[in-house]
Amino acid sequence: MFLHNLGKERFKVYENVIFALKQGGYFVISDMFSEEEDMKILKKQLDLIVTRTLFDDNWRFRVMILKKEKQY
Repeated sequence: MFLHNLGKERFKVYENVIFALKQGGYFVISDMFSEEEDMKILKKQLDLIVTRTLFDDNWRFRVMILKKEKQY
């Protein structure tokens, strides 16, 4: 599933994943998104472990590993 296809509904998906993660759990996400709003929401509740961005002439594809270090 590409979360960008969900439009603003993807934020509900983020909330559900974050809620379901146990402390110390990882969330691996890869998508073609660049919106800072996504990063603001994810980094507010998860710690960014690693990110890789792949580019070509038409696409920007990002892979991120985030970890739930603390109970928020």
